[in-house]
Amino acid sequence: MGRVWVRLEEEQTRWKEVTPTYAFDWPEVLRTLEMALLKKRLPWMSVGVETAVNERNLPGLQRMYNLFGRVDGRALLCDKFKAHVYSVVGSVVRDQERDEELVDRLLEFKAFVDNAVSEAFEGNRSYANAAHDAFSKGFKLRKIKPAEMIAKYLDREMRRGQKAAT
Repeated sequence: MGRVWVRLEEEQTRWKEVTPTYAFDWPEVLRTLEMALLKKRLPWMSVGVETAVNERNLPGLQRMYNLFGRVDGRALLCDKFKAHVYSVVGSVVRDQERDEELVDRLLEFKAFVDNAVSEAFEGNRSYANAAHDAFSKGFKLRKIKPAEMIAKYLDREMRRGQKAAT
C-alpha cells in the first residue's frame, strides 16, 4: 500500500512540474490516476488485509480502507476482512492442543478486531457486521467445545472475583 501512496505523490509532483498553471485540472487527473492504479488491482491488493491483520497493523488497514474508498472498493475489502477473521477464529477454535488458551486468544483477537473496526475502518457498520458474522461462524466449526471453554473461563473468573468478597 505504501508504494501506491508514493506513486500518487510522484504523479502529483510530475503533474505540477509539467502543468503548473492548470491547478483546476488536478482533481480530474487524480481521479483518472486512481482508477488506473487501483481499480483493476483491488483483488490483488486486498490480499494485504491478511498480512495487516496477522501483524496487527492498524495504520496499514486504515491506508487500505482509504485507498479502496477512493475507487469504491470497500465492499471487496470488507469481504476479504470477513473471510480472514473467519479463518483466524476457525484456526483458534480448531487448535485442540491449545484448548486452555482458546478463550484468551479469542478475546485478544476480538479486541484487535473491534479496535480495527472502530479506528482503521472508521466504525463502518458493514465491517462491524462482517466481524460479528465471522466470529459467529468461526465458533461453529467445533460444536460444543468453544461454549464449554467460555463457560469454564467465566466460572474461573467469577470464582476469582469472589475470593476477595466478604
